[in-house]
Amino acid sequence: MDALSSSLTTMTTRVSDAMRSTSSQGTAVTASSAIGDVGESELQKIAAKRSNRFVETFGRQCVDATRANVRDAEERLRETALNAAISCEASATSDLPTLERATKAMSSSAKLALEEYERRRSLLPSLRYSLLEDLSEKKLALEKKIEAANAPRELKRRQALKDMMSKPA
Repeated sequence: MDALSSSLTTMTTRVSDAMRSTSSQGTAVTASSAIGDVGESELQKIAAKRSNRFVETFGRQCVDATRANVRDAEERLRETALNAAISCEASATSDLPTLERATKAMSSSAKLALEEYERRRSLLPSLRYSLLEDLSEKKLALEKKIEAANAPRELKRRQALKDMMSKPA
């Protein structure tokens, strides 16, 4: 505000200097003809008073507008917080039965899943035993099939070994 006041004072000084220079050059517009019989120093005082009043009025208006904006923002914030609290409370009270039903449904489905798991776990040893038994039977059948396929070659090899062993050296 002081900077504005000093700049306005500087401007009035420049205006009065310009008027003084035009009056000394003999132009038609002088301070006394424009305002009446007012001296240059009085003109500066009047301009300074007007600029000071303008600065004070403008400053007061700015401060009042800022206060009003802060007051409005505070009121909006208070209303927003209050509305949020009210809606939160309403949501919490209205959603409690829904939450209870959802919890019961989830716990009952979890209980059923645990019972199914226990049933399958109890069946697992007998299932494992029967699978191992089937696998061992299949393995034995496969080994017999392989031996049967290799039997003629094996017989030839055995015969060749016997022949070599029975030959005199």
